[in-house]
Amino acid sequence: MPFWEKFIDQKRGGFYGEADFYGNIRQDADKGCILNSRILWTFACAARVFQDESCLKYARHAYEALINLFWDKEKGGLYWKISADGAPVDTKKHFYNLSFGLYALSEYHRVSGCAEAKGYAGSLFRLISRYGYDPEYGGYIEACDRDWNPIPDGTLGPNKKPCAKTMNTNLHMLEALTCYARIEPAAVPALEKMISLMMEKIISDKNRFYLYFTQDWKPLTGLRCRRRSRSMRRRGHLRLR
Repeated sequence: MPFWEKFIDQKRGGFYGEADFYGNIRQDADKGCILNSRILWTFACAARVFQDESCLKYARHAYEALINLFWDKEKGGLYWKISADGAPVDTKKHFYNLSFGLYALSEYHRVSGCAEAKGYAGSLFRLISRYGYDPEYGGYIEACDRDWNPIPDGTLGPNKKPCAKTMNTNLHMLEALTCYARIEPAAVPALEKMISLMMEKIISDKNRFYLYFTQDWKPLTGLRCRRRSRSMRRRGHLRLR
């Protein structure tokens, strides 16, 4: 936790977006919403579990950045990336990103009781349900533009494969819905649908994940088991996410 406390941007809000190997901050680096949401969830959860007021203070700072800097006040939802000064840089609405926003806002409400945070979580849940959920085949698409028009290929990742849906986005949507359902019982049916879809479409009979899918959930790749390769094991390296 102290590692992240060093990277708080007191002047412009949020947390610095980049530092070198030695911890030297790049103050002009862009800020990603994913990072801010994950920090918000982490400090909020720590504050709740450990009853730690100092963690709640950092969670509040991250919450204010999420709402004041990353929230699209005209179109709703969360930007993918902003500049160091808070100007929108990438305005796409990645549902992977929105899931982390929903997750973080829900956890922050759990520890703080902040009604505003629950209101933003509800707004995000409705936007995700309206624009991201596929009523025909179930699950969630990858991304929309700022005006909520679906993007043909919004898949994320360095070795991404063009597709309509991914395990990654839907996995984190399951995670977010699990937390949101704790503060909003009306979300339980959406959570139940996500659990069923995960079991029936994404996890194979070998208990591994398929990664990329067509709209109707036909796998586009073989099975993926997250483990270290032989070369990485020999070098003692782990891939961190």
